[in-house]
Amino acid sequence: MKDLKDDLIKYVWFDFHDECKKMKWENLSKLISDVKDKLHGFDYFMANLEHGMDHRDRINERTCKIFNKQSGNIRVNCMDCLDRTNVV
Repeated sequence: MKDLKDDLIKYVWFDFHDECKKMKWENLSKLISDVKDKLHGFDYFMANLEHGMDHRDRINERTCKIFNKQSGNIRVNCMDCLDRTNVV
């Protein structure tokens, strides 16, 4: 990550195994607190795909109206367990 030298990429370390041991799922709030502002700043993508029809009810034209654009995403991975990744 450091070698990329990209200010747009933020690395957040969260030790799920340690923080959430003994079913302490509420400790995920620590991670959420760390990424909340960034996540809300990314917004979301929303579009409507419209289909035009010809006189035989066949699709002859497609248009996509974009209503909102997303500006980022969050990638989650776990070192050894996909179940933990899915929880996050």
